[in-house]
Amino acid sequence: MTITVRPVRDGGPQVVAAAVREEIRGTLNQSMRPLSVRIGIVYTSRSGIADRVDSLTMRDAAGAVPIGIDNDPEDKSGYTYYRHWRAERTVQPPVIVTYRIRPVARITGGPQYDFDAHDGGLSSHGSQLFVLPESLGTGRIRLKWDLSELDPGSIAVGSYGEGDVQLMARPDSLVDSFFLVGRLGRYEPATAGTGFHAYWLGRPAYDPQKEMAWLFQAYENMRSFYHSTDASPYRVFIRAVGRGGGTASGRSFMGSVPAGNEDPAAQAPRVTIAHE
Repeated sequence: MTITVRPVRDGGPQVVAAAVREEIRGTLNQSMRPLSVRIGIVYTSRSGIADRVDSLTMRDAAGAVPIGIDNDPEDKSGYTYYRHWRAERTVQPPVIVTYRIRPVARITGGPQYDFDAHDGGLSSHGSQLFVLPESLGTGRIRLKWDLSELDPGSIAVGSYGEGDVQLMARPDSLVDSFFLVGRLGRYEPATAGTGFHAYWLGRPAYDPQKEMAWLFQAYENMRSFYHSTDASPYRVFIRAVGRGGGTASGRSFMGSVPAGNEDPAAQAPRVTIAHE
């Protein structure tokens, strides 16, 4: 499966959508039902996700695939339930799924999953970007970024790495990832082999280099206290969008902090970020 994500600015200063193209190859087991793809209507209290998906189409080797849309019953607890786009006939790989998904109108408090457009780029959890195939097992996933509409020097980074990445995983593994895309600031410790990386989009109210150096030391202290020898990558994502909070997901977390002028006398919300 190859997924290409293109942040769309339509000539303006901010991202207005992510245009996504998914190509699925190989053998598909359709003995029970044809291929279907899904995204949350609600994902862990974040609502309205599926309503921001526009112009979803599916094509295969035989041409356009008719699609039916099916919503899960509402979960009154506010937890996760899905919208499904189901092929109405058996598909013949390669299958191409395309769609656009819009960012939230404004960022809110609570879990930091929202797809937000700010500072010429985007920040998001995978649950808000990807309409993914259901019932597929482990396979090769290639995640590619087309940053042609963003400013020069823009990069994409996610929980699984910087730039284009390849995984042997189930498609849903992309749901549990955070992403920052744009002209990012970054901190990496001088000490080699720690696995620690930090990135931010926008200008935080504090000096991000100083505060991420503090966080790295807190990270090392925790590794020492728990006798951890795990030096696999750990990535911190900070978005300066004016609301506080943080959420962890798979050796990474997204923190939301107030925007400002990188005041060297100010401190980050250290308790929150150390907790995450």
